Amino acid sequence: MSTREMQFRVEGVDNIWSNYGIVQKVGSFEGMPKRYKVIEIRTGRPQDVVKSPGFMPVPTAVSRQITHGVAKELGLEILREDDDGFTYYAELASKATGEVEVGDLVRWGVAVSNRVTGNFRADGYMLRLA
Repeated sequence: MSTREMQFRVEGVDNIWSNYGIVQKVGSFEGMPKRYKVIEIRTGRPQDVVKSPGFMPVPTAVSRQITHGVAKELGLEILREDDDGFTYYAELASKATGEVEVGDLVRWGVAVSNRVTGNFRADGYMLRLA
């Protein structure tokens, strides 16, 4: 039996992200003792997603705000940015260059990614300047 066929009993609603089109409902399926969180997403790719009750979605607009704030604070250049309302991705790079060895110039950078139903992460990298 799929979760769409099971009755979800709502025990609480969290509207913290409702202005971003995301509503979180905590409850249980057909009286099962385990609690779940159903996340209703009405932006990007509208869908309902079942997660553990401790999961916290991060709207892509919030990811963008964080990324732009960090870029400004650290003096990073945003090289690429994509946001479809469900998934956010950005590549940032330092404006300063360095040499790994003579003539081999690099800049350090950060790749930021967020999926509303997944995770928010940032990964460092070195960008070789060819």
